[in-house]
Amino acid sequence: METEILETLWSPKKLASFLEVHRSTIYRWIHEGKVKTIKVGGGRKIPQSEVYKITTVGTNQKNETKREQSKEGE
Repeated sequence: METEILETLWSPKKLASFLEVHRSTIYRWIHEGKVKTIKVGGGRKIPQSEVYKITTVGTNQKNETKREQSKEGE
């Protein structure tokens, strides 16, 4: 018997409100591939696992790494 794990799905609007950013920021992150979505009906939803990544790792990890490296070189 297979076990299914159901994950909470967030709308871009709900995620924007939660993160206190503009909704267009969420759509930009989606377009840039920083936030993965799944297609539900005619729209897109963000899985809870992505919300966890955003809140723990962030969306601009590459930029943060570059800043850390430039500080080390000073």
